Amino acid sequence: ILGALVSGDSLFPRRLTLRVPTSGELTESFEAVRNWLAELRQMSHCRLEMREFRHRTFGANMLPCAAWIDTLDDAAALLSKR
Repeated sequence: ILGALVSGDSLFPRRLTLRVPTSGELTESFEAVRNWLAELRQMSHCRLEMREFRHRTFGANMLPCAAWIDTLDDAAALLSKR
């Protein structure tokens, strides 16, 4: 981030790819996946890109596939650096 500030390169908005839980992980750890999703949704300095995920037991669900950080201020807040 600091290098981009010095060089004038634009880093934002920045898309960060998230690893989506596999079908097996959903089956084995459904509650943990729900907690992970709840924590992501509470993050105020990023927005989530969602996609539909179909599961044989749980049916269709929306899970995040990416997180977007739109500004330098958002990135600094996520890193707890101001």
